[in-house]
Amino acid sequence: MLLTWGSSQGLNALMNSAEFIAGFADKGSGEVDLTLAKGTGSATFTRATTATTVNSAGLIVSVASGTPRSYYDPTTLGYMGYLAEGARTNLVLNSLIDGTDFSTQSVTVTAVAHTLSFYGTGTITLSGVSTSGPLVGTGAYPQRVSLTFTPTAGSLTLTVTGSSKFVQLEVGSFASSFIPTAGVAVARNADVLTYPFAGNASASVGSAYAELSTQWTTSGASAAVAFSVADACLWCPATVADTTIRILDGLNSGVKTGLTNMSTASRKRASSWGGSTISVTGDGAAVASNSFDGGMGSTSIGIGNFTDGSTNWFGTIRNVRIYQTQLSSAQLQAVTA
Repeated sequence: MLLTWGSSQGLNALMNSAEFIAGFADKGSGEVDLTLAKGTGSATFTRATTATTVNSAGLIVSVASGTPRSYYDPTTLGYMGYLAEGARTNLVLNSLIDGTDFSTQSVTVTAVAHTLSFYGTGTITLSGVSTSGPLVGTGAYPQRVSLTFTPTAGSLTLTVTGSSKFVQLEVGSFASSFIPTAGVAVARNADVLTYPFAGNASASVGSAYAELSTQWTTSGASAAVAFSVADACLWCPATVADTTIRILDGLNSGVKTGLTNMSTASRKRASSWGGSTISVTGDGAAVASNSFDGGMGSTSIGIGNFTDGSTNWFGTIRNVRIYQTQLSSAQLQAVTA
């Protein structure tokens, strides 16, 4: 029987009736708490490199290898939850975490999309295999600027005038979290987080809710919550704008367009599956639905990645709730409003 949610108490009861609840609270020192508030089993997390995040004071700090990251908005200092990212490499050298000004240098690049980013009031002019830009700073940290471009393969020169700090040049169509470097380029491995499926979710019927933000602004191939590889992806905005969200059962997809973008703040998203229908929505909007193929996978629950660690989310995730009942369209709208 579906719960009554017409009052705030009813909505709270509906939210708390989930079988799986992960709040992703801040543990301090840039670490997020992966302990379930409700559910079965414990988290498995890997990232075999150090990484950076923004702490509660708004500062960029380093987090040890194998430690999941919490994240605060550097401008508002609002808490955003668990920071999940795929692998990236900072190709420039001597871009230090202490905020030392960056110096002119040349970097070997390939003929794919790259993104250059920095904080500061200076200018970085590109020459050699790309003449895009220049990239002009708009202010000291946390005012970050970025430029996405596709060079030809060869030597790219970055000429710096003025103050440019936390400079990053990475392969990709958007800027990810800062990766400090010294005398060599440095890679940050992907964050991979999974929980047990058994006892926490049902392949045949269920619902899921989360609060999400993302770093990309136009397109991406990513998974916020997934139940198996190439099947059961919840909130997977592959090759669509961040104002679009979908649920994928491996055969069919329910796609909701026209939502508030997730690249400027955390947004509420929810989906359901069961019977003959899959549904998805956000921002309290009317749901989008499609036919259900009858199964949503049953291997494990991936948060911020497919369960094999591929197809990564770039952004934050918090307040994940998974139900073993199918919420109605009205309830999906209510929890995301």
